Amino acid sequence: MIAYENEAPIGVTMPHIEPGTLEEGRIFYFGILPSERGKGKSKLLHQQSLEILKKDFNASYYIGSTGHNNLPMLKTFKNNGCTVIERNKVFKRKN
Repeated sequence: MIAYENEAPIGVTMPHIEPGTLEEGRIFYFGILPSERGKGKSKLLHQQSLEILKKDFNASYYIGSTGHNNLPMLKTFKNNGCTVIERNKVFKRKN
């Protein structure tokens, strides 16, 4: 879904129910246009995405993730009442 403000696009969000579950809400992709970052818009767009998950998808909970260096998204999670329940390690191998 494209998010608009005054008819101008500001970002994108893709809420869905995680495959194989009935109630686990996730946001497959979430992004704010570079020109709109740092203006507090991610908090509102994330809140609206959570409402869509709850009302339209019947999600009873939400699982979100981001990198440990993505401070704006970490702040958005915190501002919207999300708490850290697990930390993951990511492994990479060059071929």
